Amino acid sequence: MNLAIAMAAGPGQYALLLGSGVSRSAGVPTGWEVTLDLVSRIARVRDGEAPADPEAWWAEHRSGPPHYSKLLEELAQLPTERSQLLQAYFEPTAEERDAGTKIPAPAHRAIARLVATDVVRVIITTNFDRLLEQAIQDEGIAPVILSTSDQASGASPLVHNRCTILKVNGDYRDFRIKNTEEELASYDPQIEMLLDRILDEYGLVVCGWSAEWDAGLRAALGRAKNRRYTTYWAGRGVPGAAATDLIALRQAVHIPIRDADQFFEYLADRVAAVQASGDDPESVAVALAQLKRYLARRRDRIRYADLMRGATEDLVRDTSDDQFPPSVDRFTLRDAADRARRYTQLANRVTHLVAGAAYWGEEAHVQEITTLLRRLAEAPRSGSRQTLLLGLVRYPALLGMYAAGVAMVARQEYTGLSAILSLDVRTDHERRPLLVALSPNRVLAPDIAKELRGAGRHSRITASDELHEALRIPFSDLIPSDDEYADAFDRFECLLALAEADWWIASERTPNFSLGRFSRHLGLVSPGPLSLVADELERDGTAWPPLSAGMFGGDIARLRAAKAAVDDWAAKFAW
Repeated sequence: MNLAIAMAAGPGQYALLLGSGVSRSAGVPTGWEVTLDLVSRIARVRDGEAPADPEAWWAEHRSGPPHYSKLLEELAQLPTERSQLLQAYFEPTAEERDAGTKIPAPAHRAIARLVATDVVRVIITTNFDRLLEQAIQDEGIAPVILSTSDQASGASPLVHNRCTILKVNGDYRDFRIKNTEEELASYDPQIEMLLDRILDEYGLVVCGWSAEWDAGLRAALGRAKNRRYTTYWAGRGVPGAAATDLIALRQAVHIPIRDADQFFEYLADRVAAVQASGDDPESVAVALAQLKRYLARRRDRIRYADLMRGATEDLVRDTSDDQFPPSVDRFTLRDAADRARRYTQLANRVTHLVAGAAYWGEEAHVQEITTLLRRLAEAPRSGSRQTLLLGLVRYPALLGMYAAGVAMVARQEYTGLSAILSLDVRTDHERRPLLVALSPNRVLAPDIAKELRGAGRHSRITASDELHEALRIPFSDLIPSDDEYADAFDRFECLLALAEADWWIASERTPNFSLGRFSRHLGLVSPGPLSLVADELERDGTAWPPLSAGMFGGDIARLRAAKAAVDDWAAKFAW
């Protein structure tokens, strides 16, 4: 997430360095794989069959390493014949296109989105294929392609180009591409000068490149002296020896990833979310730095209160009826989704501060959080005849409640959580617990959540899914691990459902509450939060931490009754 914030804060400051791993899922062979296949073709012509080990066959029958250009000349004498031969490796047939092979992969599409928003303007790649160029062109942008020394020497300054792609090993349609160890040892002077300039002036995001074979590129990274920006190195598994040396040399941040598709899609989504947050990332960072300082010193209690209340009043003003008139003649699902997105953007500073205060603060700091949540929930709103708007106006308060709750669960601060969940607020001329007034699916109707997530009407997307996504950025530093964040989020929603069920039972009304993402675990082999609660309760009894902190009035019988109600509700409406 730090990378996403850095890239959003400084558009164009980071260049990408991409290796063959970026095109792997598209089914495009690497240059070496093409070379070995060409060797196999020559062997079939000579011996009548393809060898099991093309490289060993070449070493036995020829001298020196197999060179791409010489292999092509041997198999196809005319340029048109060579072009047709190469097309089979890099350009899809109709059947391959239908199967989704040799066309831009999700990683290429995500990178193109970063280019389209001016976040990325310079890309270095070792790949011969043109999938990245295709994806960027599909965004309506014509990238400047530099794959030869002539092109590099005659290129316009990088800052004048919307996007520049430096193909250091060449393009598959040019027979001068670099493939062998000897060819990859160095670059033409014009390419090296441009490469050195990029590595000197830009931050770097590396993905899909092992660093094992490209000695010339390794040397360029090694001789780059300046470290104006951080280097981020995304890769699968443990980096190899060459990559490890470069990571240490450049003091790079290593990012373990599943694959390039997942990494770049996640990165593009996070950058877009930061850009849409409505706050300058640096100003949010300043507010968080102030928060940490005020929380650490007792004498700064008043400053802490002023910081929280100032952000709250800004949000109340920015989401008031003056800014969002309640009387709208035509208000569609798309309008409601746009309104929810805008609320999320405007609440960005508050959700960061609430999450930070709930996570780092002590019991004495909880009062200011409850004051903030009450103010947001009770902020005056005119009546609206639009059904979609009835609950949506309280969405900023819901974001705040979730930010506090997830943070407190993450640090197991159940006394503060009990104070928040037992808070009473006055809404719609009635005093009710905050958790009932802000029941997620009544604030953010499922149809709005589906519209926000781009899901069909029959999907099972609910408010829980949107809240989980909307709050990931405020928790990016507090809980860096996606899995740990999901665990804290799901456990909070489980406790929220239990607390809401407890209120419905006490009020002698028919339960009607929201089930969150945690209900997806019901009936599955892997235990979910609700079954974990049952196990913990069986083990700890009245010493169970949330119970001993005051939730459910400290009454284990009330908790068991609430769990039975949630179990019953889940059996009817679970995923």
